[in-house]
Amino acid sequence: MIKKFNQYLNEEYLDGQFKDQSGSDYKVYQLLYYAFDWDDNILHMPTEIFLLNDKGEEVGMSTQDFAKYRSLIGIEDFDYNQNIIVGFANDSFRYFRDQVDPNIFVKDVQKALDNDMRAKSYNKFIKCLTTGSLFAIITARGHEPETMRRGIEEVIKRFSSIERTSMLDHLKLFAHLFNKKITSDEELISNYLDLCEYIGVSAPSRGGKPDNPEKAKEDSFLEFVDKCNSFAKELEDDFNDRGENWRVIAKIGFSDDDPGNVKHMDDVLKELHNETYSNVKEFYLFDTGGEDTQKTVFPKYDTPLVKTEESIVKNFKDFVLETSHQTPGLESSVMKSTQFGNMAGQLNPSSPINRQDDFYNQFRRQVDYLAKNKEITKDMKKRKKSSK
Repeated sequence: MIKKFNQYLNEEYLDGQFKDQSGSDYKVYQLLYYAFDWDDNILHMPTEIFLLNDKGEEVGMSTQDFAKYRSLIGIEDFDYNQNIIVGFANDSFRYFRDQVDPNIFVKDVQKALDNDMRAKSYNKFIKCLTTGSLFAIITARGHEPETMRRGIEEVIKRFSSIERTSMLDHLKLFAHLFNKKITSDEELISNYLDLCEYIGVSAPSRGGKPDNPEKAKEDSFLEFVDKCNSFAKELEDDFNDRGENWRVIAKIGFSDDDPGNVKHMDDVLKELHNETYSNVKEFYLFDTGGEDTQKTVFPKYDTPLVKTEESIVKNFKDFVLETSHQTPGLESSVMKSTQFGNMAGQLNPSSPINRQDDFYNQFRRQVDYLAKNKEITKDMKKRKKSSK
């Protein structure tokens, strides 16, 4: 079952033992998922929307400006770049679909990267890619999934050697852990991208331009949430089949720069405090439209995870799982202790396991833990065979 759903999950085992409300001990694995709007959230694309001025001439408008003015277009006239805008031009979103130019999305991604037109969530998106995390692109554009995927492949092509090595190391590790045969780097990346979602809510395959893009994005996001919840539930069942008591939880974030979309998603997430998604613990909404990114947390459960021993749960910060801990009682200390030992040990590491390499040590723990479980599973199978 793990092979089917979880080749490429950004996951982490939370140290320590937890108790549920009945007092039973259990262990926790948490999974992290990303959902991104594209325009002015990941990249400031050069693609323009075409409007009409009072002289009947076409005027191009950037996606950033469109987010500000869209509620006025066709409703009332307004000034824009020394023009009086009176409404939309014919086929005003022609370059936000594939019909006029099937390669326009890739071309505009290339232009945006060439001109360093990176938006606020760009670095988070790179972190997502270089750690092999599952993601969904949910945009109002009308491109088909294959088109948007080619744009993302263009981003990956431009990775530095360090970024590419990080991505491949993560993907190779996951492939190894779940007995996935590795044939080439290209196939690893392709298999990873196959698991992700590319949703243009106004694409012809989804019925064309929706009357309500906010609702269309909501529906697409909830489809992704349902998929994430299924992944977590499947992994939880698989772990518990080994005779241990596990709780696998998912944390899902969504980022968008459009105030209308953010407001709508804020209202939606406030209402998701139910059992529809049993394995989703928290939602994170990132508003990247202002000067500073605003983060809102929507916990799905009123009862926090409670440990039977005193320790600090790893933090979830801006979509990145931290693997360092503060020693209990020293949470406010400026010079904090970590899982890697005292300060002398950090400054003078004696071996790779002591080094301040979060990913290395996280992976090492995962490999050791899963290797141990594989051996236990093998022993159980042997005993069953011998008992027959």
